[in-house]
Amino acid sequence: MIKYRKAAQQDANQLAILFDIASAGMIEFLLHDLVENKSPVDLMAMTIATDNAAPSYKNCYVACDGDNVIGMINYYSAAIEQFTEEDKKIIPAKRIDYIKNLLAAKIPGSLYLDSLAILPKYRRHKIGQALVTKVKHTAVEQDYKSICLFAWADNVSTIKFYQREGFTIVRSVPTKNHPLLNHKNGGYLMVLDDSSNLWNCAPSK
Repeated sequence: MIKYRKAAQQDANQLAILFDIASAGMIEFLLHDLVENKSPVDLMAMTIATDNAAPSYKNCYVACDGDNVIGMINYYSAAIEQFTEEDKKIIPAKRIDYIKNLLAAKIPGSLYLDSLAILPKYRRHKIGQALVTKVKHTAVEQDYKSICLFAWADNVSTIKFYQREGFTIVRSVPTKNHPLLNHKNGGYLMVLDDSSNLWNCAPSK
């Protein structure tokens, strides 16, 4: 049976693998060749294990099969910057500037849904839907009026998934092409607001 809970610090290594899946090349693009003998996933795990970063374990729910983390969702206030000052000391400014349009694609005052990933063998079992529901509950409990997210335009299945969850496309977000970010036609800013029938759900226990 799949169980859901808030992530814990000891989940960081498993979470990093899922973040890498969700990032569709973004983690490789941002973190490649930065620290000797450390892969982008290794560096991501170190960030996740901290308390104050946007992708911190504290900002994640996980789906577990026994002791194994098989799915995760990461969320935080849209007011929070995705990169800390420490991140900016390590990641070249050119890489961050390259994705500035994506970073700016948020709805002020909303809860930002950053990443969602499920291991391949566990997909199509409504685990993603359950994790999104956890974030909806969190938004209600914390008095947010909307949830927003960025989706690559060429990731049609992801866009359709979020549309089924009540999200709508607000606008296009142009992005630059790069060999490690091989996405055509940029992406979309999507939003779920409290006018949606799907928003009216009882908070989780």
